[in-house]
Amino acid sequence: MNATRKQKLTAWLKRPRGSFGIIAAVISFVVLVSIATGFEGIAALLAAKPWILLGFVAISLAIGVVVQHRFTMLVGQSIFSPGASGWRQKMERLTTWAKESNVALCLLIAVGVGYPTTLYFAARSVRTIIAACEVNLSDKLELPGEGERSISIASPLCVCLSELFLDRNGVVRLALFNTSVLAVTDFQGITEEDEQQCLNRVIPTGPLPTPQTSSSQ
Repeated sequence: MNATRKQKLTAWLKRPRGSFGIIAAVISFVVLVSIATGFEGIAALLAAKPWILLGFVAISLAIGVVVQHRFTMLVGQSIFSPGASGWRQKMERLTTWAKESNVALCLLIAVGVGYPTTLYFAARSVRTIIAACEVNLSDKLELPGEGERSISIASPLCVCLSELFLDRNGVVRLALFNTSVLAVTDFQGITEEDEQQCLNRVIPTGPLPTPQTSSSQ
């Protein structure tokens, strides 16, 4: 075995192992699900026939295997193709591509883990805000002889206010609510106009009487 063959064999044993297959599988799955969501009743259909979702997974995995296999074949052809010239330069280029694919996979994993985690903490903050708001408004809006009505109004009103608070501060900032990272003063609060807007939305006929008016009666 001459020196060139030894170098090629060493290059094959140390060949770049990119993440093209995994990236292609993930992208394929996202595209398939995105296309499926364009049809009405897809959620009920997937719940009734979960094998459709498994089919999406199988197709995505097959695409990923094919893409990764093609990349491996490309590496092999670059090294062992008869009469191939400049195979070292080709290997350097393929190695660079493989490293970039690995970096892209790391970013994809970071987004895949960070996005649902952020949504979870944001949803938990929303539940905390709504619970505190309901307790506060149940006392302020409770009118004589209308205790049940005030409680039923407090829940949708607090949901409306929490939606405005979310739109104003964003999901990421809301995920950091009630933490040491951001203080309460760092958030944009709810204004009186927002409260009136939610009151008009919950009670289209007009705003509730204020506690001061009820006490004067």
